[in-house]
Amino acid sequence: MKVIDVDDASKTVVAKFGGAWAGTYDVSIRHAQFGLVKSTALVLDVSSAVSTISRNTASIYGGTKLTFVGTNYGDVKSDNPVQISYNGGLGSTHCYVETTNSTVITCRIDDSETIDNGKIGEAVVFLKTSEESKCEGTKCKMTFTNVLPTLTSAAVEFDSTLN
Repeated sequence: MKVIDVDDASKTVVAKFGGAWAGTYDVSIRHAQFGLVKSTALVLDVSSAVSTISRNTASIYGGTKLTFVGTNYGDVKSDNPVQISYNGGLGSTHCYVETTNSTVITCRIDDSETIDNGKIGEAVVFLKTSEESKCEGTKCKMTFTNVLPTLTSAAVEFDSTLN
């Protein structure tokens, strides 16, 4: 870790490091003049996890919007790509990220190819380090179905400005 700046007034240390594999790391602080500073309770957590996913079924025709709630996602769309994986990385279906922040990612499943009815895959959020965000149990299992939504009613609305 490389210290960038120390603000004595606010007692804030701004540090930058080149990244790390997911996990927890003990933090040691060494003062340039006085040596090691007691820091036994300091831990840096760079892990990520999916806590919920908005749905577990998707259309075989693609276009389904998914929302992932979790921890430690990036704010840049390309930082956390999402895929529906069937056999590791082979033959995966992309879920294109529409919005992202540190705790929520929304993506839309690729509609360029038809997926087999009943096919089951696992939704995977990748971290920038190419690791997968942990997803416990079966909550990230996706089943593709050919059941289409049914339109039950429609209402005509007149816009007097546009006639």
